[in-house]
Amino acid sequence: MFRKKFNNLKNPDLFKNFILLVLSLVILLISANYTIQFAVSFANDIRIPPVLIGLTILSIGSCLPELFFSIKAVKNNHDELAIGDILGTVIIDTTIILGVIAIISPFYFKPILIYVTGAAMFIAGLLMVFFITSGKTLTRKEGVYLLLFYLLYLVIEIVINNL
Repeated sequence: MFRKKFNNLKNPDLFKNFILLVLSLVILLISANYTIQFAVSFANDIRIPPVLIGLTILSIGSCLPELFFSIKAVKNNHDELAIGDILGTVIIDTTIILGVIAIISPFYFKPILIYVTGAAMFIAGLLMVFFITSGKTLTRKEGVYLLLFYLLYLVIEIVINNL
């Protein structure tokens, strides 16, 4: 059996790595705070509900790592990694992240937002399953349909939030 001896106590980089981890977490928390302040201020300046900034700019920004990872995975013929990452992210966001946020600080939301977003997620999931099972390949045409569906979703959210 192959075993690698590993002893953390003798690793000279352990302290340096721990400091870098803590420093990175502090920077992440500070940048998240400024991102929230900027997003709310920006939404107020252009007179739109902050939820629309969250649905567009912030959500696209937080999805960019998954987008780049999935593009790289598909280009390297690892399609299953791309699908797993995308589906895993949706599950994590809708369960663990919302659960942790609610435990830390319960929050209010407009029920219509959940109905519309939930319906859109459900329909998007059905579209994805239909497109993938129809030919075991997601085509460019189907990708365009998914992008158009997202744009339709944004229009619906804008209309509902302006009522």
